[in-house]
Amino acid sequence: MKEVTIKKGQKVIPRQRYLKKGITSVQISKTVKVIHEEAFMGCRCLRHIELPDTLEVVGRQAFAEAGIEDVEIPKGLIELGEGAYMKCRHLKRAFFPQKYIPKEIPVRCFAGNRNFEKVVLPDSLQRIGARAFHWCLAMEEVELPGDLRVIGNGAFKWSGLKYVEVPEEVESLGMNAFRCCKELEYAVVKGAWLEIGANAFRGCMKLKEIEFWQDPYKIGENIVSRESGVLIRCLPGGRMHQYCLKNRLKVDVLKIGISCIVKQL
Repeated sequence: MKEVTIKKGQKVIPRQRYLKKGITSVQISKTVKVIHEEAFMGCRCLRHIELPDTLEVVGRQAFAEAGIEDVEIPKGLIELGEGAYMKCRHLKRAFFPQKYIPKEIPVRCFAGNRNFEKVVLPDSLQRIGARAFHWCLAMEEVELPGDLRVIGNGAFKWSGLKYVEVPEEVESLGMNAFRCCKELEYAVVKGAWLEIGANAFRGCMKLKEIEFWQDPYKIGENIVSRESGVLIRCLPGGRMHQYCLKNRLKVDVLKIGISCIVKQL
């Protein structure tokens, strides 16, 4: 079996329908509304599949461990399952429509994709689930949308990011969110009503500076590794400033309205 065509009239691709079968490409008709969990799981020869804009559901681990190289999320999708594209060894790029209805990237969605390089996130995105991009070692940059509210636990842990800018509307930066990003050098955190989880930037040994444009609402333990020598720039006298003094971290006053970090990628 090499090529598969899902014929017109079929509405559902059932669970484990093509589990570990040697298909290389799939053509899906516009009548298909649901791809159930694990439908294409383990299809390591599968390189190409085009999802119709009429598709509404991609189930849990539907394409986990498949051989696909690019993902284009359909415009009409209303549900994306946990781990939908995890451990896809050849996956390099993923593109979301700007009006993305679920407004969330689920838990472990792209986790374990060592060769994953690029994701284009939608303007409507509000939540990135736990470990969504965990172990995406080749991903050097990401542009987080302005309406984002939550970055989940370990969302970008062990990714290849070199620079990150956390938007002003983010309210929760989860535990281990950027932990062990070995190439991360600079970070800017813009929000005020922000809870920063423990170990958020811990283990980022190349990290030189973090700017906090406003004073976080709550700060967890060990958000950075002291031995990395990272410099934290923040407003004088606030929670972050006191946190740095208490934990003997390098700290400097951030001049309001003037960013000290220039993105150099």
